[in-house]
Amino acid sequence: HTILEPSAGNGAIIAALQEHLPDHVRITAIEVHPDRAATLRKNFPGVQVIESDFLQWQPESPFDAIVMNPPFRTPAQAKKKTTTKTAWPCP
Repeated sequence: HTILEPSAGNGAIIAALQEHLPDHVRITAIEVHPDRAATLRKNFPGVQVIESDFLQWQPESPFDAIVMNPPFRTPAQAKKKTTTKTAWPCP
């Protein structure tokens, strides 16, 4: 079983997943900020951490599940630029 967390941040969702899922579940975390990616690698050694923008990243194979809490913006920020993109085609 594989799970993708495409906006890992500080790893709160990863910690919850690890607490509630069996050890054989493989988690891949995407984090665009280098310092946060380094912290994730340190705090979650069993997780594959990829430093990238998940909208630009191309997975090698599909995941069984994607879990995320997307970054939020203020309404003023959202008015400046709104982008909707399907990161990967759905089957």
